[in-house]
Amino acid sequence: MNALQLEIARFLAWKAIAKKRTTYQELAEAIGWPHPTGRGLGKNLYAVLHYMHDKRLPPLTTILVRKGHRYPDDDALDYIREAIGAVDIADAQENVFQYDWGSIQELRAVADDLPGGRAIWRSSFRKQVDAGDAGSHAFLLKFNGELHGPGGVSRPIDPRDWDDQVLSMPWDSPRASSWTDKSPGPQVVAGDVLYLWANEEEAFGSGLGLTGIAKAKDAHLKDGVLEILLAELALLKSPFGFRSLGATGWNSTVLDRINEDRSPRAWAMKPDEQAEIDELILSYGSRKSDAISSLELQHLSPLDRALSDDRDAVLAAEEERKTTTVKARPEQQKFREAAMLRHGGRCVVTGFTPPTVLEAAHVIPHTGNPAFEVPENSLILRRDVHSLFDAGMIAINPKSGLIVVSSELKATAYRKLDGKSVMHKLAPESLSYQFRRFKKASL
Repeated sequence: MNALQLEIARFLAWKAIAKKRTTYQELAEAIGWPHPTGRGLGKNLYAVLHYMHDKRLPPLTTILVRKGHRYPDDDALDYIREAIGAVDIADAQENVFQYDWGSIQELRAVADDLPGGRAIWRSSFRKQVDAGDAGSHAFLLKFNGELHGPGGVSRPIDPRDWDDQVLSMPWDSPRASSWTDKSPGPQVVAGDVLYLWANEEEAFGSGLGLTGIAKAKDAHLKDGVLEILLAELALLKSPFGFRSLGATGWNSTVLDRINEDRSPRAWAMKPDEQAEIDELILSYGSRKSDAISSLELQHLSPLDRALSDDRDAVLAAEEERKTTTVKARPEQQKFREAAMLRHGGRCVVTGFTPPTVLEAAHVIPHTGNPAFEVPENSLILRRDVHSLFDAGMIAINPKSGLIVVSSELKATAYRKLDGKSVMHKLAPESLSYQFRRFKKASL
């Protein structure tokens, strides 16, 4: 299935989990199809149906009906029977409703990454309980990712960047936690639901806005900082903030408040305010419209945009380069020549110049995306330093421009590199990326 067909299948799986049929109009609205009645979706539905059949899964498209009907119309039935053979539609629909769609990883939507799937997120996570009960509250946490985020990470690429890690919220003011009327709010405790908003401004961490949802596994106040251990983290497929929301506005009292007051704070949310954020997640966090994407392109650099679009490919490339040697690719020589020219033909860390021991390193790994095949995403490194760099054991501090080495290297000859100033000539996005990897590997 292509991206659109996968989105169709996810929507139908979500409906199946709720044991509800859906209409072409609902599907068209959910996936942003240009025709409001879903006209023209046939070939995509046919592809979804074949995918289900090939995987030996129940036929999801049988729960897609015209408004007011219980079963697909004759034309749709012809397609269904052509793809999967003779079938009793009532039985097929019942099989769809009874199947555990949450067990199919590729069909899980944004919130379904939480254990238990969307049903848990919509019930257990959204349940209305008496105020004051432990674990009863939902918070939107606004924080500086570099200062307060787990491992100093503002823009997590992998859930492991934040999940089961500690978020350090400043808690030394009378209103470290507030309700939206600015009255003092409760303290975060184990079991509370946390909506994680990393400040977007460059001076305050360069985050992506609303980035994920988690539960507080534990919370302890220490020296004016509330240390919150995150658990059950779900990263939004498409994080969003004020830059993207500015195109269409937002219907959220909580966002009104954090737009007025950009300081770090835990905003306690009432059920209706949480529902407003949930609606924004369904609109923006699962899929970006063309208008939103165009707006964000005005603010994101090509490297940042490629990192967002190719997140899965970047993660796969990171895992691969931990265990394999540098691959020879047709375009590698061109990349090497540009990198050698940019860095004066010498290792930026050691100063070595013999070409036979020098390698051109991708800082953000090679995925095939041309945005990463640029000199400002390159370093020239001696072969051994390149290996350590790829393993996250050596990095360049973005703020100081100094080399940092991992604790494992402090007892080796590489300790002499620690604190050394380098002229790296990296793009800011590449420099930040490699330092996040280093800090993550050091945890």
